[in-house]
Amino acid sequence: MTNRYYGGWAAPNIYFLGLAGVVKFGNIRIGGLSGIHKQQHYQLGHYERPPYNEGTIRSVYHVRHYDVLKLMHVKEPLDIFMSHDWPLGITEYGNWQKLIREKRFFEEEVNKRTLGSEPAARLLNKLKPPYWFSAHLHCKFPAVIQHGEDGPTTKFLALDKCLPGRGFLQVIDIPSSPGPHEIKYDEEWLAITRKFNSIFPLTRMPFTMWSVCTCI
Repeated sequence: MTNRYYGGWAAPNIYFLGLAGVVKFGNIRIGGLSGIHKQQHYQLGHYERPPYNEGTIRSVYHVRHYDVLKLMHVKEPLDIFMSHDWPLGITEYGNWQKLIREKRFFEEEVNKRTLGSEPAARLLNKLKPPYWFSAHLHCKFPAVIQHGEDGPTTKFLALDKCLPGRGFLQVIDIPSSPGPHEIKYDEEWLAITRKFNSIFPLTRMPFTMWSVCTCI
């Protein structure tokens, strides 16, 4: 879906949020960040172009600072956030002992607090959505994050691969107003996207925070 940076319909009844995005489904606001965090590509622009080679076919799926920064400017509350990576430190809020019994190779990263994505953790602490769903590590892991002593909570859930006998499915009821239940563009996200469009980085040059100071 790298040719759909801003998202769109990937297949019947399957909507792609883009490399970063926010949409509405009825009155539910859903945000998302695609890709895997790799530090060597994080500050670069979206320089990859088809036809991809062995390097760019991988790097094109790596999270970029530009997209995280756009999401950091979301101010209106979100109901759901989705990311491929787990947020860094999320294991501290769930049964990490059970996790490492099932996935022994996670033990060192859990103990050193290096399991997960630091940009995703920043978004979690900024956006504080009621629900956060992730994938990537191919195991089921629930957690509940309390934001401050009297702050809101985030219910986190990662699911396993879609295979027989694996924990790949869980049904969650999220209250919403009566229809119509259809996907719509989100006004705040459209405004953020428009503001950032003039500085959309499309080369391997590092994109840094100061680049947007005069634009926001």
